[in-house]
Amino acid sequence: MLLRRLLSLTIVLVLVVALMSVFLLACDDDDNDQTQTTTPVQTTGSPKTTPVQTTKPAEKPGEIKIGVLAPLTGRGAAMFGEAIANLTKLRAEQINAAGGLMVGGKPYLLNVVLADDKLTPEGARAAADKLIYEDKVKFIIGPWSTTQTAAIEDYVSDAGVWHAPASTSVTTFTPKHSNTWSPYTGSSATQIPLSKWVIAKYPQIKRIVFLAPDDETGKSWFKLTEEALKPYNLYVKAIYYNRSATDYYPWLTKAVAENPDAIDLDGTISPTATLILKQLYELGYKGIKYSGTTYVAEELLKGTSKESMEGLMGINMSSAMDNAPAGLRQMRADYEAKYGSGSYNTALDRIGCAPDILIAGLKSATAPTPAAVTAALESMKTIDTIFGPGTWGGLKTFGIAHYLVAPSGIVQVHDGKDVLLSIWQPEMP
Repeated sequence: MLLRRLLSLTIVLVLVVALMSVFLLACDDDDNDQTQTTTPVQTTGSPKTTPVQTTKPAEKPGEIKIGVLAPLTGRGAAMFGEAIANLTKLRAEQINAAGGLMVGGKPYLLNVVLADDKLTPEGARAAADKLIYEDKVKFIIGPWSTTQTAAIEDYVSDAGVWHAPASTSVTTFTPKHSNTWSPYTGSSATQIPLSKWVIAKYPQIKRIVFLAPDDETGKSWFKLTEEALKPYNLYVKAIYYNRSATDYYPWLTKAVAENPDAIDLDGTISPTATLILKQLYELGYKGIKYSGTTYVAEELLKGTSKESMEGLMGINMSSAMDNAPAGLRQMRADYEAKYGSGSYNTALDRIGCAPDILIAGLKSATAPTPAAVTAALESMKTIDTIFGPGTWGGLKTFGIAHYLVAPSGIVQVHDGKDVLLSIWQPEMP
């Protein structure tokens, strides 16, 4: 009996000890759990979090339309229309391939829109109307004649469009046309200095015939020339021909009959000049010939002979000359790389600055608007051109300093090639 009680007590004690052990173990686990939740965990890196987008997505480029108003059909296309259209498209492609143009801190791609002016005043007005109101263009390069420009200058200005025509007329550059800019250094800046240079080089000159087209271009240039030559006490006679003619003998016969020491061909475009030079030579004229209008010997030679061109003096910076400015040579290389060897039109030696001037203005503008581009260009003391550093002139002459004055060259044709006599900076007060 006693043994049974001892055995029962032993079992009870064992159970109590076992229960206490379990209890103590449980408490120890609770303490360990508390320690783990309150002790800081050391890490070697940042906590793993969901990635956050910290950079803005690339901004979609906007579009800037550039209108080219030029003759794209007929004789004007081959003269210079296709060339300036192709050059403007090339410049746009180069900009777009590099990611576009930043204007006012935003990216833009350039879109060139063409319009055919058919080399007539009526065609120019129709082309301007298309570009402005159908294509919604705010920037126009062209047209490339004073006559075509005169037909649209007020119309384009009233529409608030930025405009770069190849005109040198006093009616084009006025304070009224506040967004109109000259894209090249024309006869207004070169004709008078050239005339004085020729007279100084050939003091035997006493009689000059001014042979020019019977339109605004020819008459405005003669007015400038006549006024500038008054101090020299020379005989200066103007003979105006029909620009659309191909037979110039009637006018040239009158010119030769004046027994001139020199004939000034200012305002005579290159294709016309080839015919006039040829027919003057056939009439036996062997006197001095010069022109403030840019000619390139390699172009003239396509329509006339070396003999008829010999001695012709003028203003030119030909890309074909070995000592031509690097920018001009590069433009020709870029053009022929794009359109093929021999595709370059030397008319671009004169008017090739136009796209670059607009692009320079856009780059510095606060917004892609005509007013902002004009303000940017007006703030530039100098502007880089394919000819070298240029400036803006014309404040005294036109009442507004929007006329490009870039380095020019005086050349003389010898054996069918242009020979550079001097590089100088024209003046446009």
